[in-house]
Amino acid sequence: MKKYIYIVLLFCKICSAQNEGNIWYFGFGAGLDFNSGTAVPISGSQLSTREGCASISDASGDVLFYTDGMTVYDKSHGEMINGTGLLGHNSSTQSAIIVKNPQSSGIYYIFTVDGSTGDDGGLSYSEIDISLNGGLGAVTNLKNIELFTDAAEKVTAIKHTNGSDFWIVAPQHTTDTYFSYLLTSTGISLPAVQSNTSVVHNDRGYLSASSDGTKLCAVYGYDDSFDLFNFDTSTGILTFQFTKTNIVYPYGIAFSPNNSVLYVSSRQRIHQYDLTAGSTTAIFNSEHIFPGTILEPTALQLGPDHKIYHVNYNIPFISRINAPNLLGALCNYQYNAVQLIDGTYSKHGLPSFFSSIFNYSFSIFSSNHCFGDSSLFYVNTGPDSVLWNFGDPDSGLANTSDLVSPTHQFSANGVYSVTATVFLLDSVLVKEVVVTITNPVVNLGND
Repeated sequence: MKKYIYIVLLFCKICSAQNEGNIWYFGFGAGLDFNSGTAVPISGSQLSTREGCASISDASGDVLFYTDGMTVYDKSHGEMINGTGLLGHNSSTQSAIIVKNPQSSGIYYIFTVDGSTGDDGGLSYSEIDISLNGGLGAVTNLKNIELFTDAAEKVTAIKHTNGSDFWIVAPQHTTDTYFSYLLTSTGISLPAVQSNTSVVHNDRGYLSASSDGTKLCAVYGYDDSFDLFNFDTSTGILTFQFTKTNIVYPYGIAFSPNNSVLYVSSRQRIHQYDLTAGSTTAIFNSEHIFPGTILEPTALQLGPDHKIYHVNYNIPFISRINAPNLLGALCNYQYNAVQLIDGTYSKHGLPSFFSSIFNYSFSIFSSNHCFGDSSLFYVNTGPDSVLWNFGDPDSGLANTSDLVSPTHQFSANGVYSVTATVFLLDSVLVKEVVVTITNPVVNLGND
């Protein structure tokens, strides 16, 4: 006699695991490691860049490669095979950004923009196969493929609505045109989606998107202004929202983790805006300014710990906004927050990342769905807390649990919608999963 026991495993992914942004290399040999959950200074980087840079790690948070837009360095800090002569420039605000092929475990693309405003190097991309050269990677023959000429010093990447593909977004120099290129598992889709925004500005300064991809902000150092756009993650189309003027040489940009607060860095200032204030006038009136002492404008970048980091030009420490979702002084701007390794220091820039790379992510698992059994639920990362609702009101007080890994015995056969509300740092994520409870099925076989 054969006896069969059926165990059902339910896997629900809220979003893909994110440790790819855990190692930062920037400036003159400077670096930060976030794998411990906080920013730890590191050295070893071969970068010597005034402005733009990009780095990428694997799912475990180990660095794979990094670049200043001209040279690619592998995880051993040597020059990657075929990794020189890329068409970015270390004097470009955002010389490069790195995006993984949506359906590949080892194919990456470096998108580069040329260094000096108005140079004709344009927006280009190069492909990296990390499996080559014994796992150190190499740039393939898809190198310096130009997408358009006369690019500005800005480029960013935004997740498509489908959660897999990416939009690569960059403006053209001295025009009102933004190009959005869709990156899928088959590569770059042509032609680009073009948005004419009716605003033309100078180039220097960052382009950054909110983590949900619905807002896009571009700053213009030479024009003392920044633009805010709405972005459609389904179509790649930008629509103009407003221009803010009278900011002395803005350069860096960052959205708070919950996308409600905008931060802009300028000479000797960090400007904060409440994007939920209402009208454009109300948003402008919500401005809160944090005084600084640095004459040179420098970058802002959201980190894996959901804090915003601010570099200081030619100074061996990093400033930090510790609670960026909060308004005014409550955001806790800390001037001397992280001391860099002796002999390393920052310049203007910090690494550019695609906008959703620091969205917290985890998976929910469930097993044992036979009636009369206790079904097990758990998440595969360590949240601060979890609140479960099993969608089974007939079970009374047992219908909810605040255990990280609870069990629940359902009151009857049927289909149940189980909700997990996960609290992690300042993030709250809610996910519903469907569980079907049935009587056990026993198959005794022909014998």
